[in-house]
Amino acid sequence: MFNYNASEFPDIVRLELTNTCNMQCPHCRHHAPDKKLPENYPEYYKNQTHMTEKQVASILDEAKKYKSNVTLNVANEPTIAPTFKFAVKRLKENGLIGTFNTNGLKLNDDLCQYLVDHEYDSVNISIDGTKSETLKKARGITALDKLIKNVERLVKIRGSKLFPRVGVTFVIMPYNENEVWDFI
Repeated sequence: MFNYNASEFPDIVRLELTNTCNMQCPHCRHHAPDKKLPENYPEYYKNQTHMTEKQVASILDEAKKYKSNVTLNVANEPTIAPTFKFAVKRLKENGLIGTFNTNGLKLNDDLCQYLVDHEYDSVNISIDGTKSETLKKARGITALDKLIKNVERLVKIRGSKLFPRVGVTFVIMPYNENEVWDFI
């Protein structure tokens, strides 16, 4: 049916550096408050776990041979993982292209400078609203001003450098669809 030859190693590697998050977004399939009820919460998420530096190095060193693109998260918040900075450094030392999605809350001066210094490729920050009350519905927080300042901080620290590329995302939902044009 398909005439496709699988490569020896994935073109895109997605590492889940941690199984946890610093938020409880209402729409999250893992960390929403209703998902955290004992009867709903999968065993995997009941105890925090993080990849070790040895695990990260092993995967990124193997990916180096194949020039895979690497995403440092799937469904959790990568910036809270103890190995996040190690993963960024090792990924770039190995000449790999990297991206990650974040809620943006941890983008302080130190982390932004680290991403710029390592010429990390791409950072995507989830916003999902242009008003605090909308952000509360989307992300369970009202810290819109903090998110905007953190995005601006990363752009300012990057200055005229090319990396990291900075993106903001907005998932259109019934509660925020009237804010799309304000967001753009």
